[in-house]
Amino acid sequence: MTFWALVGVGYAVLLMVGFVLGRLLAARFGGAEPDGGVVAPAPTPADDPTFGLDWPPLGSAFDRMLLPAAFAAEPAVPGR
Repeated sequence: MTFWALVGVGYAVLLMVGFVLGRLLAARFGGAEPDGGVVAPAPTPADDPTFGLDWPPLGSAFDRMLLPAAFAAEPAVPGR
């Protein structure tokens, strides 16, 4: 029983050391304050997002030649 209690205490100590070390390293290299300072969010872009994406059809020319029936159907995206 004592052995497993010591193992549990050892894990708790290791967890706390890792937590403190992680906070110190994040504060040193991450630009935040060690006491939990808040970093300002990135500015939002001025333009509204566009959802009209244009990309080439799936499959290469080899795929289309090898499997012509797979590409014969109508596109799955409505409105194209």
